[in-house]
Amino acid sequence: MAQDRVEAVERALTVLEAFDSPQEHFTLADLAQATGFYKSTLLRLLGSLERHDYVQRGGDGRWRLGGTPSRLARRHAPSRHLATRIQPLLDRLTAETGETAALLEMQPGSPNADWSPCPMPTCDTTSGQDNVGKSVPRRIPAPAAGRYHGMPRTGR
Repeated sequence: MAQDRVEAVERALTVLEAFDSPQEHFTLADLAQATGFYKSTLLRLLGSLERHDYVQRGGDGRWRLGGTPSRLARRHAPSRHLATRIQPLLDRLTAETGETAALLEMQPGSPNADWSPCPMPTCDTTSGQDNVGKSVPRRIPAPAAGRYHGMPRTGR
């Protein structure tokens, strides 16, 4: 039976997991304590990780995450293509309830929210007609979204 794991990869991933901490910079001793690895083993693993920019060594000898983990995370963010995947559910929710359904994404640290890049129904209160696909602002203050959500249908 073929072995389904590579020990060196397992160890390198264990080193990377040590960086999942509020602490941003680590001494070799910090990493040795967090992983249980000998410093000599850590130096070899960190050398390989550094060559691929998974970690960086500062002038003071302390280690921190490099650019590669962030680059990969941005490229494969869980919310990537979320609007495309969620649109059928929004359509069904709108059909079943007769109400407007939209995806609103909060940006961490921002007072604004982004609408999903998909057509969204809006309600024309003067004619009583829903105008599916009518454009809405792409970026709105987050509290405005809450107010809009909580308003009675006739007051929107």
